[in-house]
Order: sequence, then C-alpha cells, then structure tokens
Amino acid sequence: MAVDRRRRRREPADPRPLLLLLVAVFALTMRFAQTGPLYDLRETISRAIARNADFSAAAETLGRVLGREEGEEDNAVLVFGRMILGLEPEEETPEELPEVGETAGTFAADACGLTESSAPQVRLADFCSAAPEEEDRDETPNAPFHIPSPDVVDDARYAIAFPTCLPLESCRVTSRFGYRIHPISGNTTFHYGADLAAPAGTKVAAVADGTVTETGCGEINGNYVRVSHAGGFATMYGHLKTISVKKGQNVSMGDKLGAVGSTGYSTGPHLHFELRKDGKIIDPFSCFALG
Repeated sequence: MAVDRRRRRREPADPRPLLLLLVAVFALTMRFAQTGPLYDLRETISRAIARNADFSAAAETLGRVLGREEGEEDNAVLVFGRMILGLEPEEETPEELPEVGETAGTFAADACGLTESSAPQVRLADFCSAAPEEEDRDETPNAPFHIPSPDVVDDARYAIAFPTCLPLESCRVTSRFGYRIHPISGNTTFHYGADLAAPAGTKVAAVADGTVTETGCGEINGNYVRVSHAGGFATMYGHLKTISVKKGQNVSMGDKLGAVGSTGYSTGPHLHFELRKDGKIIDPFSCFALG
C-alpha cells in the first residue's frame, strides 16, 4: 500500500486570541499599577473619563474568544478598549422616551451632574406660562441704537455762504466721517474727516479763500496744513507728501497747499480732509460733494 508522502499545508495560527490576551494583561497591569508611567497614564485617563471598567465582561468575552466562538473578536476589541479607557458598556437606547412634563427635571439633573432628588422638578408648562401676557402683545418698535459722537464733534449741518471747490480734482472716497473699524489697529474709532485716495504727488488745493494758520508734521496726520476761512470755518489737509505754503500766508480758492502723500499713520497715498465750524469738527460730506 502506497504511502501518501505529501505533506498537508499547515494553516497559520490565528494571532488574534494571543493579541487579545496581551491587551487584557496590559489593561489589568495598568488598572492595578501603583507607580510609574502606567499609573500616571491610568490616572490621566480616569480623570478625563471618570468611569469604571467592567472586568467581568472583559473576562467573559476573552473566554468566548479563546473558545473560538464566532463573531466575538470584534466584540472583544470593544470590551477591552473600554476597559483600558475606563469606559462603561454603552446603554441601549430606550424604545420610548418619558413624558416631557414628568421628567424635565431629571434631564436637567443629568446634564448638571446632580442627583434626581437634588434637582428642581421643572415642567415645560412652567416655561410657557413664565412670560407675562403683556409681552406677547407688546408691539412697540425697537429704537435704533446710536453711539453719541465725541465731544469735539458738532453733528449739526451748516451752509457755507462763500465759494468753494474740492480739495482734489478727482479722487476716490475710502473712508467716510464717523465711527469705523480702523484699517490699521482694527479698533472701533471715530474718523474725524474724509479719506480721499489719489496718486502720490497729486495737487491738494485750498477749498476756499483763507489764511494758513498752521503747518507741521504730526505722528498721526503726517505733514499737514490748516487754513481758516470766513464764517468760523476751517479746514485741515493731512498725510501730505510735501507742503507748499507757510503759516500766515493768505491763499485763494484753488491754490496749491501741497501734494498727496502717505506720511504719518497711513495705509497708502491719500488726503485726510477735515472741516471745522467755530472750533468743532463737522462732517465734511454735509458741505462738500466729495462722493
């Protein structure tokens, strides 16, 4: 009788039970460690999770896996993963939720970490009846929110009784008068004039006849010129590249005061134009068609 010398191919051993056993040993070691890195890791996870591990479920699941019961490998991973992290088994979702009016207080207690007996019992009806009926019938319109202007600002409008022109022949308004988000600081500040963008070197003209009362260079407005006019009006021209007049000089409408620049606290070439009446700053757009 011929002997079949062909060797049957050996199937490789399933490594999963061994891996699960190693995981279980690691979990138990970390659970009962009193010092060292495992203890520190366990304490950190315990404080974050604040739950207990279910060792009976872990042992039972490990036994089923070692006994080669089908479908237990995935369940074992979940059980030992929860045991390592200190998580409790997930609770099944109840088929029916309790009535809102009966257990609203219980839900609030669970969310706040209170016991049911210490949490106030609140019903949905209590919230529905809390607001007075008068509020439901209140049809008073909300008043628009208004931030008062700074004390140096006069919000009144005035008519200029003498001939005027624009400070620039052509320009683009980049910032209007009033509160705004400052383009550099990002803070909400009051803008005391009109920002008119134009190429550097563009002629800046006196808007009316007057006298130059001041020229200089400031940290904010850079190179600037101030001109007084009739009727208590005055104008200021800031961020100039160059200044073409001197203090005390009489100027006529349209005369060159300087050139557009970006000196001082500026984001680019433009003219900062201010208008005053009797020492108070007023909105230049109320008197000039700047755009």
